[in-house]
Amino acid sequence: MAVNLQQIEREKRQIKNFLNSRIQAHFEGEFVDISKRTRVEADLEKWRPEIVEIWNQKEERTDRIYSIYFDDEFVCSFGFGETPAEVEAKFLKGLYDLVENDTVYLDENEYIIQAELARIKEKEEKEKIDKETKSDIKEVNQIIKELKDDS
Repeated sequence: MAVNLQQIEREKRQIKNFLNSRIQAHFEGEFVDISKRTRVEADLEKWRPEIVEIWNQKEERTDRIYSIYFDDEFVCSFGFGETPAEVEAKFLKGLYDLVENDTVYLDENEYIIQAELARIKEKEEKEKIDKETKSDIKEVNQIIKELKDDS
């Protein structure tokens, strides 16, 4: 049996519509635009059909599994037969965990701030190493000078 890509695309559209309505309702639209920051992928699109779980989905023995990503980070997976409330709970729990671990930020400006902080920290570490290196060179030169003076 071939994978029904049209069916998968229809289901993905349904999931995106669900995200854009029910999930978006949890966030201020201008602040977090779910339609722009999420994507949906079907297992049947990502994995080889030789994998037993994928083969079962392909043969329609089990629900097709979909994954949702927020800012390209995995949030959750679910079977297409799960209730909207179950999917909503999984998504919100997964997103909460990502935010808590600073893997994603609800405020997109935070990515810029964190990148700048990382750049500043890297610069400070480099300056510290340079300072220590210069100090070490001075010590070595002083020891060499003392050794020359003693001979």
